[in-house]
Amino acid sequence: MSSAPLVAIEVRGNDIVPRFQSFCGPFDVHVARELAPTTLRGIYGHTNMQNAVHCTDSPEDGSLETQFFFRVLA
Repeated sequence: MSSAPLVAIEVRGNDIVPRFQSFCGPFDVHVARELAPTTLRGIYGHTNMQNAVHCTDSPEDGSLETQFFFRVLA
């Protein structure tokens, strides 16, 4: 899951999932570098396994992931 220390944050807002996905960039680092070079993955991604950032796929998954990171692992 992680090859180095990580910071987990919960981002909230209207339409936050698609907005944050746009900020992160395409999952594929090579695509991100080519089509979205100013996104987090375009700048910081190394490989598709080390792609710099995780973003949920849906608001429902986001709720589950938030519970996991901040309640189960805490």
